[in-house]
Amino acid sequence: MKYCTENVYQLEIPGIMDILASHPDSDLVFGHSEGRKLLVKALASARERVIIVCPWLSLKIIDDRLLHQLSIALGKGVNIDIGWGYYYDIGTIIKFSESGKYFINAVGDEWRKYNALPRLAQLRSRYPHRLNLKLMGTHAKYITCDRLFAYVNHCLEGGTWDRDRCNIQKLINHFDNQPPLSKSGNWQQSA
Repeated sequence: MKYCTENVYQLEIPGIMDILASHPDSDLVFGHSEGRKLLVKALASARERVIIVCPWLSLKIIDDRLLHQLSIALGKGVNIDIGWGYYYDIGTIIKFSESGKYFINAVGDEWRKYNALPRLAQLRSRYPHRLNLKLMGTHAKYITCDRLFAYVNHCLEGGTWDRDRCNIQKLINHFDNQPPLSKSGNWQQSA
């Protein structure tokens, strides 16, 4: 994995080395591919639970390979919670029916941000008690793997990998305590 050097941090985030020195169980990770590698590692090494929070669920990110890895983890008995839904898309792209179910408004190109939802819904039908899709209305991007490690994406090109149990528990609590914006969780697409 690509980790930063002290010179890069000083240019981008003043004081980051002091923060990292006080948390020896964390490190900065750069690049989309490195974050994806940590997601794959989480799915492969988890024994109990993986939490994935990402505002958008597109097929560019959740491709066939990742769906296969999700399926393998679910088949091993791992619970996977996915928090999704960008808050500014709720009411425009993500809409609610009279019954309270959410659906993706398929007008224009913006719906593609969520075009992996039907595939995830199919996977959830195979593992209804293991795969949870939670509409959160968030811009957060993070992963937790059991209580072993977490990855928090801070910007387009980097994030923090963390093994501090207190920080991991804070992320788990953040997910667990966030009420879902739809109680039914059924996915539908408008015509």
